[in-house]
Amino acid sequence: MNDEYQILKKAVNLLDNKKALDMVVLDVSELTVLSHYFVICSGGSTSQLHALSDELKEKMSQHVLRCEGTEESGWMIIELDGVMVHIFNRQMRDYYSLEHLWEDTGRMNINELIEEEGTK
Repeated sequence: MNDEYQILKKAVNLLDNKKALDMVVLDVSELTVLSHYFVICSGGSTSQLHALSDELKEKMSQHVLRCEGTEESGWMIIELDGVMVHIFNRQMRDYYSLEHLWEDTGRMNINELIEEEGTK
């Protein structure tokens, strides 16, 4: 498996462990040069948005290329090597509706990316 896929799996598992809401993974590699994958998720509060972003920035620091946005803005982007992570509050996620904007991409099965507790 390629490096981007391994980075994707790690990011998805870290977000899942922090209880990210409504996580969606899109394979955008055929439609854009921005990234191979988009991860879109939500947090239920400003503090959860902070916890989700901090977890990624801390545990994946060697892959972080840039970070944009703040918890207070309701939309944060963490660009990893080949993986663009979008962390939203519910209002901003509904407003921007990235899943629908990129609906021509391949939506990945999130359950295939999440590792069982004993296999991490």
